[in-house]
Amino acid sequence: MSGQELNENTARLASIRLRLHGFDTRIEVGDSLRADAFAGEQFDAVVCNPPFNERGWGYDELTSDPRWEFGLPPRGESELAWVQHCLAHVRPGGLVVIMMPGVAAGRRPGRRVRGNLLRAGVLRAIVSLFPGAAPASSGAPRRAAES
Repeated sequence: MSGQELNENTARLASIRLRLHGFDTRIEVGDSLRADAFAGEQFDAVVCNPPFNERGWGYDELTSDPRWEFGLPPRGESELAWVQHCLAHVRPGGLVVIMMPGVAAGRRPGRRVRGNLLRAGVLRAIVSLFPGAAPASSGAPRRAAES
């Protein structure tokens, strides 16, 4: 299993937990959007719980990034950057599961990117969790963690 985490302690903890369950792991520390430790690599499945409402996700540095296959994510919609980051790392026919706030589905600035995602058929399902079902389900900003 491979992964990238912004916080060094959280990365170490994730690696230990996975190893305790018998998985070989490679957990890198760093900013997945700005310093992708797995650039060019693809996997059968990608699971991601990114920070929500992150304004400083790297819009200015990443405007011509090849991961934006479905369009440049708007400055205020880091969630659409994370979706495309995950899609860039999944093999054809693979699966991406990403936690996102419900408001990400209806923001006006991201309409073109969301439309392109739908037209390409990469969206298979949306699952709504009841409030409190997961730590990030409230949509509140999270700064220290990145998955």
